[in-house]
Amino acid sequence: MGAAMPKLTKKQREAMEKNEIRAERANTALNAYCDIAGTDPDGSVRDLLSDLMHHCAMSGVDFDDELSSAYMNYRAEKEDESS
Repeated sequence: MGAAMPKLTKKQREAMEKNEIRAERANTALNAYCDIAGTDPDGSVRDLLSDLMHHCAMSGVDFDDELSSAYMNYRAEKEDESS
């Protein structure tokens, strides 16, 4: 038998629930993108990111800065699941 899973705190459960909602929102956005762009779901993340790069370049937004900031947000949101 495997070791018992540690009991999650209320804060950890809430963080996990919020992250599940975030993932569901992203899935909805990716599905809409696939419908609009007529792309295959297998490459949808790559294709959406590429299109966002074009959008940022045309809009004067630094994609690399946004991606770095998004990654830091993601790490903090994941950290909330374990603290």
